[in-house]
Amino acid sequence: VNYNIDIIYWHKISNQNDSIPIRFYWSFGDDYQQVLNVENKIVSMTNYFSQRLCEHPFEKNGFASFNAMPGGMENQTLTFYKSGFFSEGTAVHEFAHQWFGDLITCGTWADIWLNEGFASYGESLWEEFKTGNSGYRNSVNTFAGYYLQSNPGWPIYNPTYIFSVTSYGKSACVLHMLRYAVNDTNTFFSIFRSYMADTNLR
Repeated sequence: VNYNIDIIYWHKISNQNDSIPIRFYWSFGDDYQQVLNVENKIVSMTNYFSQRLCEHPFEKNGFASFNAMPGGMENQTLTFYKSGFFSEGTAVHEFAHQWFGDLITCGTWADIWLNEGFASYGESLWEEFKTGNSGYRNSVNTFAGYYLQSNPGWPIYNPTYIFSVTSYGKSACVLHMLRYAVNDTNTFFSIFRSYMADTNLR
């Protein structure tokens, strides 16, 4: 009720004749220019993550304005965001959860970094896609600064603070570290794709 809807169709890489709808439910309290900005990039975003990880794993997707949300919250095939506070950064983080958080999710709260760390790292990867290595490094450095300024000294899993600077910022930096430990970008993303394809984990 009282929502507008825009639908963008993403054509699958594996079959260009098949597509999935990506719905944008927005209200008049939203900044429609921000909604349009994400709408204009969602096909590129879906292509990018589908190539880096695996083809978009679900039959539909979407974003919906919802005033009760503090920021953004992904659910399988639909992300809620706080009305008036939608942004490209929120969209890419929550959208990356379709792969890490929904297709592959944590077995226990101790594994929450698999959801939040990979989604945060997805923000850095999107910056790399848009602006190259400098954008990627700036994004990773922001996550590192976010963690180090708090300097909690916590491991990635802390049962007292599950959704914390460690599960987001530190975890993204661990993935950055692993990428350079592998020391080959193609191999690193090949590992990601093998991980995503494992039917024991999906």
